[in-house]
Amino acid sequence: MVVPVYDRVNRCNCNNTRESCAKEVIENYKDIAVNHKEIRIVQNASNLRFIGNGNRIRIENNAGDLLLIGNKTSLKVQRNHGKIKYIGNEGRINLGKESSEQSVEYIGCEGILKICDFFHCEKHQQPSDSVSTHTQETKTRPHKSSKVSKKSHIFGGYHNSQLNQQIDELTGHKKIPVKTLSDDYKKISSHVIQNIENIKQVLKRALTSDMSQILYKIYNHNRALFYMILEIMFLSVCLRLAKAEE
Repeated sequence: MVVPVYDRVNRCNCNNTRESCAKEVIENYKDIAVNHKEIRIVQNASNLRFIGNGNRIRIENNAGDLLLIGNKTSLKVQRNHGKIKYIGNEGRINLGKESSEQSVEYIGCEGILKICDFFHCEKHQQPSDSVSTHTQETKTRPHKSSKVSKKSHIFGGYHNSQLNQQIDELTGHKKIPVKTLSDDYKKISSHVIQNIENIKQVLKRALTSDMSQILYKIYNHNRALFYMILEIMFLSVCLRLAKAEE
């Protein structure tokens, strides 16, 4: 809702002197008490007192004193020649460069005063579509962040196995059980380990064959692979002996 425009409000009588005119302006206040309204004034030469929260005030030419009482009130004056006083929080005041009076008495917190080209300030104002889009994004962001915090809280209470299971479900990959050397060691009975001398002889016969030359070359080039082959041969012999005794 837009409050009707005030055009040349309370102009002084031209027959009066400048001092009497100034005195009349100081003594006479016009109160405008509204909330969350848009007020537009073309010419103003009187003292105006705006009482309310969330108002948007636009004045082209101001020669009187302005007193704003309330929170989250926006004031834009293209040409200001009077005193401005703001009492409240989160006030937004824009004054044009053509203003002779560019100071504001501010009582409150989080106030912003800008001196700029009046039309430049209007041009950089965000359109309603972008404002609504930004509002929608801010509404969805806390919802996403709450999901993340909730998920991290759930993961924090999981054990390692449960966490791995959740990761597998999220990534779509399943773990393939890998047969380790320890599994083979478990199958070897104790009496086979006691017959370690027989195992050594079997390995010795294998090394004296033509394979010894191949193993010798592997030993010179890659010792890690060489020891791995020996370990595999050792395990295979142990498993053969174990199966034979079964």
